[in-house]
Amino acid sequence: MKKRAAGFTLIEILLAVGLVGIIAAVALAPLVFTVISLEDAQRSWTATRTEGAAVETIFRDLRNMVQNPAFASLRVIHKDGLQVKEDDRVLIWSASPMHEGRSVGLVVYRVLADSTLDKTAGGLYRWTVMDTTLSADRREARPETPMDLDPEKLEAARGKLLLPGAQGMRFQVWQDGDWSDEYQGGTPAAVAVELTFGKEKSRHETWLPQVFQ
Repeated sequence: MKKRAAGFTLIEILLAVGLVGIIAAVALAPLVFTVISLEDAQRSWTATRTEGAAVETIFRDLRNMVQNPAFASLRVIHKDGLQVKEDDRVLIWSASPMHEGRSVGLVVYRVLADSTLDKTAGGLYRWTVMDTTLSADRREARPETPMDLDPEKLEAARGKLLLPGAQGMRFQVWQDGDWSDEYQGGTPAAVAVELTFGKEKSRHETWLPQVFQ
């Protein structure tokens, strides 16, 4: 009678490999889940921080508004877009550009959609218009005041993409005990900015320091 040769059969090796794989999967599953959760949290935190920074930039421009007896310091143009209802434009006569090494000037906010024609990245844009005696398009007539500048003519290349992915903006001003979509005047008591991202919306409000007007 022959003795069985020492060693493992193929079936035994496959069983051992399978058991090791099962043990490894069970051991690594919590680690993989933790890594995925951390990545999701990181993305969410980054998006939230970016949105917060964009909103704070808007509020900073508003807090630095400069009163001018010749024209309004703030103008809100309410528009309804084709894809997104909230498509407002905001013009602010502000001293914020002074912190950028410039002088007092016009700051404009508007959301632009993605465009393959001119390679425009969609999102919330901020323009600083220093030469307010000129129109956005030099071939057109000059606006009488900075607040008469047409935001539709501002090119994406001239502005700064402040918040990528934003698809809409609604800007409201608190006056006469209620929120108003249209406004042109001095520093209001409070403002609200509502940003649209797909089906999600986020609203931010702040009170503004009152000055003699």
